[in-house]
Amino acid sequence: LRAGTASELDVLRAEVAAENLRPQLIDARNAAEVAVLDLKRLVDLPLADPVRLSTPLVAPVELAQRSNADIDPTLVAGQRASIAAAERQVAIRERSVDIARGAFLPSASLQVNYGAQNQPGTTFGVGQSPWRRDVSASIGVQVPIFSGFQRSAELQQARIELTRAQLQLGQLREGVQLQYQQATGERDRARASIAARQRTVSQAQRVHDLTVLRAQQGLATPLEVADARLSLLQARTNVAQAIADYQLADANVERALGHAPTVSLTNSRR
Repeated sequence: LRAGTASELDVLRAEVAAENLRPQLIDARNAAEVAVLDLKRLVDLPLADPVRLSTPLVAPVELAQRSNADIDPTLVAGQRASIAAAERQVAIRERSVDIARGAFLPSASLQVNYGAQNQPGTTFGVGQSPWRRDVSASIGVQVPIFSGFQRSAELQQARIELTRAQLQLGQLREGVQLQYQQATGERDRARASIAARQRTVSQAQRVHDLTVLRAQQGLATPLEVADARLSLLQARTNVAQAIADYQLADANVERALGHAPTVSLTNSRR
């Protein structure tokens, strides 16, 4: 405007565009601070200590479609510790049913006692006295007849607990398989998004370069150059967000498989 190459309308448009970007900047800074605090909480670090991620946020080297066809979704559940714990719980409930069913069967017991007594025949134990030995044995048989329906109630309760454990195991397996399918689908979507947004960055970079060239020749205004630069920065931001989404989706796939994702974190406290 001072040089006489722009109008007041161009200045107002630039001011409005800048003010519209300020809330996005504040939201991005707040989200970054909250993410860092949440990271410190997860790794059990003091909130006042500064941290720095040593793993760069870069696009994967190979964006080719990973082969997931060789992984059976029904076998994914077998790799989760929660599934193994639920299976152990079902086995315990099955043994409880066997114990409750055994209360209806007769029980037999055998008891043998062997002992010896020494009763001295003289004062203060002076003298010799023979040991009197005793052996006894008993055999007992108990036949349950009626216990006020207690055994039936205990057996029914054990069967109910077994059914509940089996249902929980089935739901857990289905949930793990669904989680794996959703994670792989989200990773494929993020992979495709990275490729598409990288092409957008290339196009935005080309537009920016051409706009700068036109401005150098006097065919474009500084406002057009600023708009082209803003579009390029927005395209790069979208790529960074797509890479972050891909990393999260890939971590969810590893978690669904029962693997621990590898993350490098450096405490920058001096």
